[in-house]
Amino acid sequence: MYGHFDTKRTNGSIGEFRRQQYEVHRGRDLRLLLGQKRTSGLLCRNIQPVWGTGGIVVKIARSSDWKTIALPSKRMTIPLSRSFSEKEMEMIRRGLIPEEMEDKWFIYWQDNTLFFHRSWTGFCLFVVRFVPKEDGWETVEADLNRDPGQYRETSGEKDADLIFFLIDLLLLHKPDATFPCRGKDAMEHALMGWSMVGRAIGGHHPNGDNEVR
Repeated sequence: MYGHFDTKRTNGSIGEFRRQQYEVHRGRDLRLLLGQKRTSGLLCRNIQPVWGTGGIVVKIARSSDWKTIALPSKRMTIPLSRSFSEKEMEMIRRGLIPEEMEDKWFIYWQDNTLFFHRSWTGFCLFVVRFVPKEDGWETVEADLNRDPGQYRETSGEKDADLIFFLIDLLLLHKPDATFPCRGKDAMEHALMGWSMVGRAIGGHHPNGDNEVR
C-alpha cells in the first residue's frame, strides 16, 4: 500500500499550492495515460475496461484501512434509485482498497451505507445509502461533497451518473461500464477518465489478485 497524499505546506497561499498540485498531477496522469494508450488502446470514444477471464476477488475494505476525512458540512443530498441483487451486493459490500498511486478511490461499506473517498487526499466525495428489499437492495439517496476546496462538481445529475459508473466498474467489474462522456475530444475524455478512476479504466484492477477475506 502506498503512502497517503499529504497536502501540508509551510508558505504561500493554499490556493496557489492547490493549483500547482493540480498541474503536477494532471501532467503525471497524462504521461501515464499515454503509456496506457500504447499498450491498451485506451483512447477510444467510449472507454471500456477489459477484464481477464480468471475472475477478480478483493479484500473486504474497512473504514480503518485508509486515512480518511469525513464528508464536510457543505453538501447536498439527492434521491438515488437503483436496485441490486443479493449477488451484486456481495461484491458491493467488499468495497475497494487502493494498492498503487494509480488507484484513485477507497470505498467501504458500513451500516448499509457506501462511502467513496479519494485515495490521495482521503476526502469523502459521496455517501450512498441503501435499503433492503424483498429480492435484494436499493439505493435511496446520496450525500454529495460540495466543498469547492475538495471537489469542484456542482451537478447532482452528473454525480449520480459517476456514482453508478464507479459501482459498475470498480465494485461489480462490469466490462461494459462506460465513463460518463464529458470531454470535448477523445484525448480529453480519456484523460478525465484516467484522472477520475485511475488504472482500473484500462482494466488494471486494484486488489485483483487477492483472495476474499
